[in-house]
Amino acid sequence: MSIIKVKTGGITADAITDALIADDVVGTEHLTANEVDTTALGADAVTAAQIADDAISEEHLDVTAITGHTAETTVADGDLVVIHDASASALRKMTVANLTANAGVAGISSSADATAMTITSAEKIGIGETTPLALVHIKQADSGQGTVDGNTSQLVIEDDSTAGITLLGGTSGTGAIFFGDSGDNDIGLIEYDHGANSMIFKTNATEQMRIFSTGQIGIGETSLGNNTLFVKGGTGSPLVTFYDQRSTSTFDVFAINSDFGGTETRHFLLEADGDIFNTNNSYGSLSDRKFKENETDANSQWNDIKALKIKNYNLKKFPDIKHLGVIAQDLEASGMNGLVYESFDKDENGVPTEVTTKSVKYSILYMKAIKALQETIAKVEALETENTAIKARLDALENSE
Repeated sequence: MSIIKVKTGGITADAITDALIADDVVGTEHLTANEVDTTALGADAVTAAQIADDAISEEHLDVTAITGHTAETTVADGDLVVIHDASASALRKMTVANLTANAGVAGISSSADATAMTITSAEKIGIGETTPLALVHIKQADSGQGTVDGNTSQLVIEDDSTAGITLLGGTSGTGAIFFGDSGDNDIGLIEYDHGANSMIFKTNATEQMRIFSTGQIGIGETSLGNNTLFVKGGTGSPLVTFYDQRSTSTFDVFAINSDFGGTETRHFLLEADGDIFNTNNSYGSLSDRKFKENETDANSQWNDIKALKIKNYNLKKFPDIKHLGVIAQDLEASGMNGLVYESFDKDENGVPTEVTTKSVKYSILYMKAIKALQETIAKVEALETENTAIKARLDALENSE
């Protein structure tokens, strides 16, 4: 067997083309396992410059053609990769930088000296953040906070100033955030109606509150009339509670102002200790005869008023503040049970307990006092009439002597 040596320098880049090497030109019988010593071929025996584009057709390459190589785990922008040009049905070479720049992935580019998006091994996605704190973490700038609540960490929006989410919709559409569970896919809802310019809040799949374009607020009611705030409820007692945690008695808990008498003039005030003040000391109730029937003159209140025990006392929680009034149990002992109202105490959830508290209907007590005063006036007038008659008789006797 003779060996013919061919120097690689004598083979130009396009000296051998795929057209000159036909399939089956060399029969397999002419090749034995050891006829070509692989050690005689150096790593650089054939250079890339000596293999022109299209020198090897794609049908001669398959995944098993190259063996003994491990997969690369890192690449640089200047590294070359082989790609298949589908339009020409040929193999091409390309740098990693060109590949990533032309791969058609919108928004991800190697042109900026920063990582645009990170997907971690824990399948978390960070946009502008390489160590996402949630399943999706979108970061404009560092807020300085490095942790989030573990129960609500699916989405984090971060900025060093103002962070937010914008929902854009049509002028007659809605923007909504739904809350669902295994039993109902919209059990809760926050919705903005662009057509009515109102905000709706739902819980338990039922609308509970609505803020109208006028600023009116309806809780449990959507037909508000002229009310700025309308609260409607059918469960729980009381319907509304105001709780002021400050312990100073003169702090204002509830106030009503109006422009009557001047801009934002205060006309009603409830203080923390229960004191009530108003501008003109005028209190009243509906008393038109059109609301009433079965009118009769009230019985004498003389004995009841005489039986009253007016006492000085202080509340146990405020030992230094003296009061003047009556005790509910004293009224009951005097037979004036109608002036006493007894109700069950309630726990912090508004549920009645077995303990009761007695209250006094002072408004009725005042009316009883007025009736007794009328009786006193009648007695005084009768005595005055009687005294006038007695005086006249005495004067007559003195003049007759």
